[in-house]
Amino acid sequence: MPSGVRSANRLEPRSRSLGLGLNGAASVVGSILAMTVSMNFGFTASLLIGIVIYLLGMVALPAQTEATLPSAEASLPIPAI
Repeated sequence: MPSGVRSANRLEPRSRSLGLGLNGAASVVGSILAMTVSMNFGFTASLLIGIVIYLLGMVALPAQTEATLPSAEASLPIPAI
């Protein structure tokens, strides 16, 4: 969560509150889905689905931030001579 907030803040500072709201909604829906999957298919299935979702998020975040964030060199100030 902290890495996602930092990345979103760098991309578009005004999107932070939207991201926090979506995180809250996803937390509620995710807990209900995790309970439902655990009751119907078992706790192991719920854990495996969670692991897959987190791995997908880890793969998607670096690809998204590298493609859209300006390089560090572009943001360095030019010294006056």
